[in-house]
Amino acid sequence: MIPVLHAPSFSQLDLDELAHGIARCGITSFEPAVQAVAAAAERAGACSVLVTLLADQDSPRVARERAFGRLASVLVRRLRDASPATHRLCA
Repeated sequence: MIPVLHAPSFSQLDLDELAHGIARCGITSFEPAVQAVAAAAERAGACSVLVTLLADQDSPRVARERAFGRLASVLVRRLRDASPATHRLCA
């Protein structure tokens, strides 16, 4: 199932599912979701070079896939940092 990432926030599970889909079918198969990740990463203040690379459909596939991985890890880290449950587990 292709995750729908049009909302301003999404879960680690959404990003994991998207990553598996990209690994199976390639990044171009998930363009709307990839663009949503790029937009979310930009809102989160992630590296603008990686955001631009991910959003640029003319960039090499492998470069976009690597940018996705880096940005997804930033977003997951932000999700974990924002989660009160995470803070309780780490205390």
